[in-house]
Amino acid sequence: MRTRITELFGITHPVVLSGMSWISVPSLVAAVSNAGGLGILATGVLSPKQTREAIREVRALTDRPFGANVTLYFPGAKENAQVLLEERVPVVNFSMGKGDWIVEQAHGYGGKVVATVTTAKHARSAAEYGTDALLVTGHEAAAHGSDVTSWCWSPPLRATSTCRSSRPAASATAGRSARHWRSARTPSPWARASCARWRARCTRRASSWRSTRGA
Repeated sequence: MRTRITELFGITHPVVLSGMSWISVPSLVAAVSNAGGLGILATGVLSPKQTREAIREVRALTDRPFGANVTLYFPGAKENAQVLLEERVPVVNFSMGKGDWIVEQAHGYGGKVVATVTTAKHARSAAEYGTDALLVTGHEAAAHGSDVTSWCWSPPLRATSTCRSSRPAASATAGRSARHWRSARTPSPWARASCARWRARCTRRASSWRSTRGA
């Protein structure tokens, strides 16, 4: 299945593993990427040293495209973001802050940048400073600052010039049903970024990974 997201990231399926703390660990990130989706490593709870180690662990497990996220509002996020750029992570996903400097540096080595957005205002701002794609996140998918669900505000955003013209987008969802996943299978620039489905299946794996690092 080809969409603007699969073409942009060089993946087979329009499915993205959201970067969830303690869940989106290297083994799961690599598994999703190896299966043809885009795995995104969560770095919010990691130190810069742990972030670098996790990126290298992902690379040891897959030669497919993958990403890593950074929540700019969090303490230490800027340092983690710099590690992602130094390690030349193929896809950098940022949220809760202005990522123009990330866009500039990632594009310098040929990387792609995805902005997580919770409002149309955020989407327009991210598009203005050159992000390659948007991760549209509603209240049910842990969108800090949004009071509506992805299913309510994704369609109106998709109809705006921001997405129609040049910015493909993935819609984050905590939905579990087949109907939710079938909605990704339309001729559009969209993909699905999953939260709950991965979380439900991978708690044990995440706990194991966490325990090996003394967390």
